[in-house]
Amino acid sequence: MWEKDFNYETFQWIDFSDTRNNVICYVRHGHKEKLLCVHNFTPTYHADYFIRFSQLNEAKEVFNSDAEHFGGSGKMNHHSEVVRNWEGHVEGLRIALAPLATMIFEIH
Repeated sequence: MWEKDFNYETFQWIDFSDTRNNVICYVRHGHKEKLLCVHNFTPTYHADYFIRFSQLNEAKEVFNSDAEHFGGSGKMNHHSEVVRNWEGHVEGLRIALAPLATMIFEIH
């Protein structure tokens, strides 16, 4: 991601208005990869957190600061769910939102 650090087109806000849960999320675009970054600034665990974002077909967690080997509680996303509406259009992503954590998903 560092190759394009100073290009505004490599950053896209997804949600910075969830003040109730103190969560922000954004996408970083690289040459070939796109990463969805989610930050939970509270000690609250949300087992079923929904991120409204239609520009993905699949998501795989590649980093979670809540992993046990980092001293976290181990609330990982082994199977995140891309949510589609009744017509098959993507509406967003449903994840387990770990407490006080940063989660990064490779998205396609």
